[in-house]
Amino acid sequence: MIMTTERNLPPVLPQNANVAEENELEFEQLLDGGKIDDALALMDTRGAECMDVFTREYLVENHEINSREPKITQRRDGTIKGVTERARLPVPYQVYINEVAVVFLFGQPVQWQQQSDGTDEAFEKFLEVMKDARFDAKIRQCKRLAGAETECALLFRTYKDEDDKSPRLQLRILAASKHDEIYTRFDEYENLVAFAWGYHVKTKGNQTQRRVNVYTKADVYECAKGEDGGWQVTRTPNKAGKIPVILFRQEKEWAGVERLIKREEAIASGTADANDYFADPIMIMAADVAQSLPDKDEKAKTLLTSDTEGGVNNAAKYLTWDNAPQSKQQEITWLQEQILSKSFTPDIKLDT
Repeated sequence: MIMTTERNLPPVLPQNANVAEENELEFEQLLDGGKIDDALALMDTRGAECMDVFTREYLVENHEINSREPKITQRRDGTIKGVTERARLPVPYQVYINEVAVVFLFGQPVQWQQQSDGTDEAFEKFLEVMKDARFDAKIRQCKRLAGAETECALLFRTYKDEDDKSPRLQLRILAASKHDEIYTRFDEYENLVAFAWGYHVKTKGNQTQRRVNVYTKADVYECAKGEDGGWQVTRTPNKAGKIPVILFRQEKEWAGVERLIKREEAIASGTADANDYFADPIMIMAADVAQSLPDKDEKAKTLLTSDTEGGVNNAAKYLTWDNAPQSKQQEITWLQEQILSKSFTPDIKLDT
């Protein structure tokens, strides 16, 4: 028997530099050859996963509790008496947790610092450009989308003003919920080596055309799909020398408390159903009492009862239902505390 230890195992080396260069060369050749679909196949995309999180969990109208089936009531002989709708009470914890995270991270604008000497004019111009591009609002929106669907991107576009030729900056937020396609390609060291943005535009005749912009450090490929299924590719040098995008990736902000949220929604909905059945008092009375009830318009009401079974005191009484059992209320309180604490979310209220 041969035993191996970690010392006996060969070291795991990063991918050979020549192999990595060959892969990138193959990727660029696909882009240059107009084989955009093949090039995109070499990139990663998480659009379907992001949309699933956004639509199924973040949007409150799609919570599982909304699919509760109505209750079918039957008569004693088994025939259907009617259909009673049951309470469906989704709780928007996901929106609250995500919004608190945005407030704590970017509630105050990002503070830029000048760390070089003799660059006052350039720094002032930088602050002006970021203000004109509404960077603070854009970064908050990116954090909100990333927390809601786990991925989004902030795309930078630089251009010059036609009047004074001053540099300008435009920021575009990309997300699956905004009908954007995000493709990424990383090397073995997790460096972003290519980024692609897929979108659709309206053309003549009210037709829709698919377009893809692919960004690398060296070039920008603007690709438009023709009616014949082929791609028209325009390649221009990337003067910035960097991929002009900030990629946001994270777990959903409410990760780990999904079942707790569903449990509270189920309890709240079930309690609402019980309130519909038992919250209003029900009168219980003997048959002879029911026949001698005074009219509601009579000012001096008198009710005469006979000595019915159980005595006069039991001839007429209300059937009342106490409030939700203490154990149920305790569980709801516990769930609320666990949901907020385990998602690291403070309980923000006006009185606290």
